[in-house]
Formats: sequence, structure tokens, C-alpha cells
Amino acid sequence: MTASGTITIEADHDLDALLKKLQIFEAHPERSNWDILVLSEREEFPAVSAVVSEHFPGMNALDIGSFADPAIASMVLAASQGDRIAFIPAELEPCVPPFADVDEDRLIPLVADVPYPEWNFEEHQWICRGWLVHRRTIARPVERGHLFGWDLLSIAHANEDRSLQWLSASPSHPPLPEPAKGTPVLTGASRIMALITHFGCEDTLAQAIDSMVNQSRPPDAIVVIDDASENPPTAIVAGFPGVTLARSLENVGLFRLINQAVADTDYDGYMIQDADDWSANDRLALLLTEAERSGAETVGTQQLQIVDPVDLTEAQIERMPHGLILPVNFPLDPNHALAHNPCHCQSAFLLSRALWSRLGGYSTAWRFGMDTELQWRAAHTARMVNIPNYSYYRRLRPGSLTTDPQTGLGSPARQEMRRTLEERYAANRNASKPDLTPLATAPPIELVHVTGPRVLRSHS
Repeated sequence: MTASGTITIEADHDLDALLKKLQIFEAHPERSNWDILVLSEREEFPAVSAVVSEHFPGMNALDIGSFADPAIASMVLAASQGDRIAFIPAELEPCVPPFADVDEDRLIPLVADVPYPEWNFEEHQWICRGWLVHRRTIARPVERGHLFGWDLLSIAHANEDRSLQWLSASPSHPPLPEPAKGTPVLTGASRIMALITHFGCEDTLAQAIDSMVNQSRPPDAIVVIDDASENPPTAIVAGFPGVTLARSLENVGLFRLINQAVADTDYDGYMIQDADDWSANDRLALLLTEAERSGAETVGTQQLQIVDPVDLTEAQIERMPHGLILPVNFPLDPNHALAHNPCHCQSAFLLSRALWSRLGGYSTAWRFGMDTELQWRAAHTARMVNIPNYSYYRRLRPGSLTTDPQTGLGSPARQEMRRTLEERYAANRNASKPDLTPLATAPPIELVHVTGPRVLRSHS
């Protein structure tokens, strides 16, 4: 019988932990559908092999020499039986990989179960190393000799000439907030526009667009809004039929771009993405499902921060040649969090147009952090929820607003913004009628159509 999937398990020096992990897999009701392969570096292999052969005769142990060996993929492919292969690193607790969701050219990270924060987002320092892919996808770096490590980013780079679909990582989680009563504002049938804000991200824009085009529940429109780049990315966007490129004639920052795009259209909701990030291909489907279930008007997602080797210096590549994938967790109930303290508790969210209109749109007081400002106003008038899935991939690159010394986290400009927002948070919390207007607004701008369908109203 051909296994429905191969689970490869990394073994280290902790044999007791390995024994407990294998016992859980061995006792699982789906065990007969799995081919289980224990991977061990040469130094630990004799002890690991003894544990496997003594307690689990139906499993195999494989001496891979070193996880840095370029031939590791060839060895695993030769030893495995399943068409779909999951990698469970030593630090990851036993989890059932969603084998049925993986076809060729699909990638799914496997993440550890961690407590979801109650009050504020939490950045984790442990590296997300688990993954699930189809054997034909992982075979490509073997053919090319490009797999120099056993990690998801290496596999992705070896397949970068193909359209890869990244799916959401789905760890176990506590119950979501109870559904709100009444008719939901956003449902699976709502008309949704995806907005990709762009400035100077030509190297990553195609991946951002690709992740929107290949959503399992497609957006009803996709618009790239260019912030007055010297050379707008016309050729890149034109490579995606059905995607619109519009541009501002002056550099105004992403929040004015978003405000104008929403003002110039009449969709039910807007899913926003930066041009240097990408989305899991089931992101919109998951967000709409939760919006309909909960009645929320903003629905956010957990995220995985990507430190990609292509964005690193040579010295940094020497320290982490395959980059990093670091989880960031947000409270499942942002309303509860914001009722107790001023925090950044929602990211990469789907926003209803009705709420945007009630709030008067985004503030333009600063070019950064105004998504937090909108959240703090929204908490007084709307249901807010975060899904437990890791559905957004945020690339940490030099020169972005969050890494630049002038605007990054911890910079004087950020600290000034934080003080101002916290003063308003305190005033609204104590007020009988909170002030839900934007902190500052700027005049409308003209978004000029460049290519693709004309989905924005013209002011000319």
C-alpha cells in the first residue's frame, strides 16, 4: 500500500523526546496512512536507530550525514514512499500534516502550537522550520543542485520560476470569540478589492500580485497603487491580465493611497497588502469565512516574518544561509485587548467599506503606524477578530518603514507617534462619546490609470 504521505522527523540528542513523539504518531488513528522516516545526523544515528528499531519496527531511520548536505533531498526522496512529504523538526510537537491540501507547487509551513496573546502581538524568536510539500516540488532542487539545506525557503527559491501557492499554517488554537448577533457586514458573497501599495519594490511585486491572483476565493478586483515611483511597474503588472495599475503623481504614503482607492470605488471590503509581502492563497477565503461567522468588520491574520537570503548582506548570509521564518502572533479578540490597553493587535486585515466610511478613513498624520490608529478607533464601533491561521508572509527587508532607522520600530519618530496615539486612546477610553474621526486628514489625490481594467472612478 502506498502511503498517503511521508512524515520525516528530525532526531537530535534528546532520545526521550523522540521516543514520546514517535509513540504519539504510532498510536494515531491515521498511522496506517503514513510512511514515517526518522532523520538523524551521523553522530547521533547509532542511538537513534536503536530506539527506532527496538520500539517501532514499522518505521525507518535514515543516516543523512548532515542537514547541510546538498544530497539530503535525494536521500529522503529515495527512502520515502508518499507523494507528499512533511518535515517535523525536533522542536515541533507532533502534528498531523494536512496531506490532502498539498498538490504540486503548494507549500505549507508547519508551526509549533504557542499560546495566543491576550493583550498585544508577540514576536517569537524560535524559527519555523516545519513544512509540507509535494515530492515533485522538492525534487526540483535536487535536479538543479540548489537545495543546500533542509528548509522551505530553499525549496521556494529552487522553484521560483513557477507560480508557487503558499497555504496558511494552521496550528491548534483556543475557541474563537462568540459570533455576534445580527446580519454580518461581510460574507462569502461580498465584493472584495485587493489593494497592493507599491513604491520601490519591483523585485518582490510579482510575488505579491501572484499571491492575490491565485487566491482560492479570488478578489473581485486587484489594484496595484504606485506611490509616484520614478518608473512605475507597468511591465510587471501588465504580466497579470485582469490586474489594474494606478499611480499617484506625488509621493503621499500608503494611507493616502488606500483612502483614495476606497473613496474611488464601492466594494464591500478591502484586503490590503504591501508590495514586499505575500499572502497565503487561502487568506481571503479564511478571512471572509470568519467575517461571516463572527460579524466582524475587520478580520486579521497571524503572520510569518520572512528574513530572505536575497535581502541579506554576505556577512548575514554566512550566519543564516537559508534565512529565517519567525512567527508573530496576535490576540484572537482585539476588542478585548483594546478595552484594556493601547496595543497593536491586528495585522493584514480585511476591512469593510462600511466601517472605513463610519471612521472617516485612515488618518494621514504620519506615513506609518496609521493602521494602529484606525484599529484604536474601530474598537469603539465595530467587531474585530483575528483568525488563528498564519496567512500573511511579511518580508523583513532593509529600507522598509519598519526597519529604516528614521521610521523603524523604536525610532524617535515612532516614539513620538506612539505618545500622541496613546494620549488620544486615553481620552477616548474615558469619554462618554469617543472621538472616532481620523487624527489628521489630507486633501484627496488623483490616482491615474496606467494599465488593466478601469475599476477606479476618474476625477478628470
